[in-house]
Amino acid sequence: MSAPGEAGQRKALRVRQITLTRTDRGVVSGDLILDDRLADQDIRLRRRIALLTHRP
Repeated sequence: MSAPGEAGQRKALRVRQITLTRTDRGVVSGDLILDDRLADQDIRLRRRIALLTHRP
């Protein structure tokens, strides 16, 4: 899977999760969660938690 990077160039990314849904009429839609962006978000969250828990 590839997606636009910061400067607009295509960047290879891993797919972490695919979610497919179907309506009563048979219309299928889906969503992707890309692993690299999720990992970046997780790292930021862990850093914030570490800062909050290590305050004097």
